[in-house]
Amino acid sequence: MLFNRSLPAPACPTSITTLDGSDLEYVDVYKYLGVWLDCKLSFQTHIKHLQSKIKSRVGFLFRNKASFTQAAKLTLVKLTILPILDFGDVIYKMASNTLLSKLDAVYHSAIRFVTKAPYTTHHCDLYALVGWPSLHIRRQTHWLQVIYKSMLGKAPPYLSSLVTMATPIRSTRSSRCISLIIPKANTSFGRLSFQYSAACDWNELQKSLKLETFISLTNFKHQLSEQLTDRCSCTYVPTWLQTNSGLSSKGSLKGQPGGKEHTLTWTKYYYAKYNLSFWAVTTGNEPSAGQMTNYRPHLTLYYMYIHGVGVHWYLDTLVPAELSLGTTHQLYPEYYLFGTEACAGWSPSDRGVRLDSWERAEQYAHSIIQVLYCPMFYSMAHFRYCPMGLRVGVSFSQETKLESSAFIRPDGSVVLTILNRSSSEVQFEVYDPAVGFISSSAPAHSLLTLAWNTL
Repeated sequence: MLFNRSLPAPACPTSITTLDGSDLEYVDVYKYLGVWLDCKLSFQTHIKHLQSKIKSRVGFLFRNKASFTQAAKLTLVKLTILPILDFGDVIYKMASNTLLSKLDAVYHSAIRFVTKAPYTTHHCDLYALVGWPSLHIRRQTHWLQVIYKSMLGKAPPYLSSLVTMATPIRSTRSSRCISLIIPKANTSFGRLSFQYSAACDWNELQKSLKLETFISLTNFKHQLSEQLTDRCSCTYVPTWLQTNSGLSSKGSLKGQPGGKEHTLTWTKYYYAKYNLSFWAVTTGNEPSAGQMTNYRPHLTLYYMYIHGVGVHWYLDTLVPAELSLGTTHQLYPEYYLFGTEACAGWSPSDRGVRLDSWERAEQYAHSIIQVLYCPMFYSMAHFRYCPMGLRVGVSFSQETKLESSAFIRPDGSVVLTILNRSSSEVQFEVYDPAVGFISSSAPAHSLLTLAWNTL
C-alpha cells in the first residue's frame, strides 16, 4: 500500500518481491489491528464499517426498548456503543468532517434511545441530557491523553520517542510552560511530507494544562501501578447474592436487573467505598462451571457486552496457545486477551498436589512465556523482574530447543528469561550491542534468568 493524501496516487507496481523471493500483494484498503486503512488515509472504509456496526446495535436496542429501564438503557449504550466509537479514534480523527458527521448521527441516535428525546432535539441538548461530550471532544480528549502518557513515558517506546520536550529558556519572561519540539516534516522519496502532530496539538493548549510541574499521578499511585493491575477476574458471585447460595451449581443473582442486588451490591461491590475502581472485570467463571442453561456460543447478543476474553489453559495440550490465541487475535484484534486461570493437578488422572514434580514447574514456565502474567508460584519468581508492557523480541541465529522472553526495565537494564525443556544441556551465547557477548548454558529441564545493565 502506498500512502498519498493530496496528490494523485502513483502507478501501482506490478509486483513487489521480498528478499526471500516471495511476492507481496498490492492493496488499496487493509485492516490492521482493527482499523481499516486506505491509501489516501481518508478512513472512509473504516467509518463506513463503524457506522454499519453501530446502526445494527442501535436498531436492536430500539426494537427491544420496552424491555429496558432508563438506567439499563444508559448502561447498554456505555458498554456496547461508546467502546466502538472510542476504539482507534485517535487514528481516524484525521478523517474529513463529512465522514465524521456520519458517526455523529449514530451517536445522537444512541442518545435518543437513552433519553427518549424526539428527532428534532438539538445535539447540544442531547449531550446535556446524558452529560456526555461530543464525539469531537471525546476524540480530542483521548488524543491529548496519548500525548500526555508519551511525555510521562507511559506510552510504548515507539510513541514516546516521537515526543521531545523543548529545553526551557530561563529568563524573567519565561512562561514556565512545557513545550514540545515540532519535528521537521520531510521525506526523501514520497511526494507528500508527514509529521507527528502531537507537538503542535500540545503547544496549542491553554497554559494551565502545560505547567512546568506535571499535573501527574502521585508517587503513591505510580508505585502501585507497577505492582497492581486495574482488572480482576471473579470466579463466582458471593453466595449470599445467589439464588441457590452455592458456588458451582446452577443459580443467578437475586432480585431483578436494576435492583439493589444487581446495581447497588454486585456492580458496586469491588472496593468502591475506598475509591478503588477496576478497568475491567470478568463476568464470572467459565460457562460450564455454572451450568448456564441459556448459554449459546452462537448468540450475537452476548458479544455486545464483551470487550475482552479471559483464557484458561486447561486444553492447551490439545490446542496449543499460539494456535488458539493467535487465531482469535487475528480474527478479532479489537478484543483483549487475558490469561485468568491456570493450575496443575486438575485432571482426574493427575489430581492433587505433587511437591516433587518439576514437570509442573515446566508447565507453568512454558505457559507464562506463551501467555505472560498468568499468576503462578515458584516459576513466577523468575518473572518478577519483568515490568508490564516492555517486552522486546529475541531472535536465534540457529534452531534451538530453548524458549525465551526478554525485557527492558524502566531503569535501562535488560532481563532475559530462558527455559530449557529438553533432556540435555544447551550452550548458548547472548549478544547485546550495548555490552557485547554473554556466554552461558542452560542445564537440562531448567529455568534461568539473566539480568545486566546497559548504561
